[in-house]
Amino acid sequence: MLKFISLFIVATALLFVIKPKPPKPGNHLNRYISVEDTLHLPFDTASVLELYDLHLSDFSKNAPADLDTFVLHNRMYACDCPGWATEEESVTENYNSLNPDENVSHDVFYIERGDKKMTFPDEFSGMGNRIRFFGKIRTRQGLPNEGLMDPNPPLGPVLTVYGYEVILPAKIYGPFVYVPDTTGKMPIWMQNEMTTLVVTKKNSVRKR
Repeated sequence: MLKFISLFIVATALLFVIKPKPPKPGNHLNRYISVEDTLHLPFDTASVLELYDLHLSDFSKNAPADLDTFVLHNRMYACDCPGWATEEESVTENYNSLNPDENVSHDVFYIERGDKKMTFPDEFSGMGNRIRFFGKIRTRQGLPNEGLMDPNPPLGPVLTVYGYEVILPAKIYGPFVYVPDTTGKMPIWMQNEMTTLVVTKKNSVRKR
């Protein structure tokens, strides 16, 4: 009897030691742990957005008191030139970036950070998104203090930014998703396409 009890205790102890541990949160096969999971899991916008570190707003502690407010969107020119425009400017299209000495509109700006510790909403710099900037316009046309690659860019109005907030809803480019080829002619590595995600106040909250 004692031998049987001893064997039972030993067996129970072994089962306890080798018992598989429950999977950690985020490691389950049906849960997103990477944006690449969209290639083999059903697409879910809210779950994907939880993986992004989105910069929706920021404000410098060293900001001057008398800041102006501008609601701008990036016109995405394929050049190093002023591209952040007001809504009015996007309609009139009266800015000539190649002739900065002419009578140009001051509704299209270069943008620079007044505080290098600030983030910048790079993910939202396109797709028609509107961003509310808090800053000051330089008194003379010039060049921003960062972000240029052209060795000889045109001068333009520069808005020095000390804060911003993304106006929601806004769109960002999302990960690739698997789209099977029904013709059978496309290689497997080409059977995917980029998604567009809509960021709203409801799905943009991220715990840090």
